[in-house]
Amino acid sequence: MEELIKKIIGSVPKDLTELETAYFVYLELGKVLAQDAEYSLTKSLNKQSRLFEAGKNINNIDFPNVICDSSSELYSHVLNKLGINAKSFYFKGLEHADTIIKTKDGCVYYANLLADLAKIQTGSRTRNFAPPFEHMNGVVYYELARAYPGCLKFISTEELEAMDNKFGYTFHGLYMNDFIEKVKSELKNPDFVNEYILPNGITLDSCSPSDLLKYKFLFLINNLNIYNEDNSNKAGFIELTNFYSKLCYAIFSEDEMKKISIYTCHYNSIKNKDLSSYISLDLSNDNMLYFAFSNSQNKYVHISKEELQEKVNNGLVPDGYRSIKGIEKEH
Repeated sequence: MEELIKKIIGSVPKDLTELETAYFVYLELGKVLAQDAEYSLTKSLNKQSRLFEAGKNINNIDFPNVICDSSSELYSHVLNKLGINAKSFYFKGLEHADTIIKTKDGCVYYANLLADLAKIQTGSRTRNFAPPFEHMNGVVYYELARAYPGCLKFISTEELEAMDNKFGYTFHGLYMNDFIEKVKSELKNPDFVNEYILPNGITLDSCSPSDLLKYKFLFLINNLNIYNEDNSNKAGFIELTNFYSKLCYAIFSEDEMKKISIYTCHYNSIKNKDLSSYISLDLSNDNMLYFAFSNSQNKYVHISKEELQEKVNNGLVPDGYRSIKGIEKEH
């Protein structure tokens, strides 16, 4: 982790303002950290409390896995090394901490890095670095405003976009949100669907609703994945599943979403390194398609029902006390 810190500090562009430097580090850390799945998925409040207490010391970080306080402590640590006054702010009565940045002009800015990890790793718009007050949790804003009366500031969407463009975070000024909206709009165009979604020889006139769902899904997982071409940036597991869930809800209709399920699975106890993700498509009666996320290919790939059935028989367990549709463990 020390090597990562040195690398980030060494990559900070020259002639940045304090706030620009703080945001640059925010993005760079956000690319490599991951929300701790063990903390997020466990049903044990005792385990969550232990992990929260451990997170107050960055030496306890199971890198790259972090929760609110460990990500905040790490972020503050890097900013302090760069000469920027930052600290973790622990909210009274809550097991929660975020980052407070105090610039030399006396202004105070709030940042919640953990909440933006999924956005940063998918090239989406961030909104938890110095957000407008109306976007902040009411309890969080109340306590911060009381602790720093008259000093708490925010930055506008336009200022944030300018920094994103300056740092090359956007792709020619566009975010993943913009690409998704573009695809969503194009899917309403029959010519686009016929040319780019459907295989040769199949048109909208001859395509059943279940086949259209299948082809749209295949288009999405093959063309709207969240990684750059050299695969150097990989999302954390929680960030990965959140992205594809939001992508599906953004693209597919309410009726189509009833046929799509995303599963977080594990063997035995929940461990960050042992988690896997699967998607089922319910095309019609007795016609199910399954996809497993492939780490090597950085996308969901088709998996046969028989192969998935074997994994379940060998102890693969979906989280949330539910079974994978069409798959029952054989006794």
